[in-house]
Amino acid sequence: MVGRNLFAICLLLCATSGSAGNAGRSKSVTLQPWLIGLSAVVGFLAIVFIILVLKTLLNRRRETKEKRGYGKSLSLDDVDVDDKETVM
Repeated sequence: MVGRNLFAICLLLCATSGSAGNAGRSKSVTLQPWLIGLSAVVGFLAIVFIILVLKTLLNRRRETKEKRGYGKSLSLDDVDVDDKETVM
């Protein structure tokens, strides 16, 4: 679902970037250095965010498959009470 929305947004941006008024003219545009740096930081943070979300989803699926047993209670029937020594 998210992938489809992201693909649709990218497709719309690509379609609108080549508008009819600039189709005949080729004009080179240079970005300012601060804008290049800002876009690099935003891109890096987006990649890290996606990786962390995927990691948590995979770990959650792996934990549910393994059923580590954190919810199980310990019964005292299995423990022999007579073998315990206490010192006061």
